[in-house]
Amino acid sequence: MKQIIRQHFPEMDEEEKLLIKLLEKDATTKKGAIRMRITKFVESLIKSERLRKTKSGRIYLTDIGYGIACGAKRIYSE
Repeated sequence: MKQIIRQHFPEMDEEEKLLIKLLEKDATTKKGAIRMRITKFVESLIKSERLRKTKSGRIYLTDIGYGIACGAKRIYSE
């Protein structure tokens, strides 16, 4: 399955790259949320429920974002 997906999508997209970055920084809970610049791209990920923003403006993965990040990391790991 991994090979089939990589055949059609040889590289990660920007969403997957950002979600994996947050996963690697352990920004998976409100307590682990990190500061980052809120761009239109980040706002779109918040709207699509991949990311969540705290009242103080920190960002962390939602359950959906966490699942996508874990899956992408498995698929694109060498």
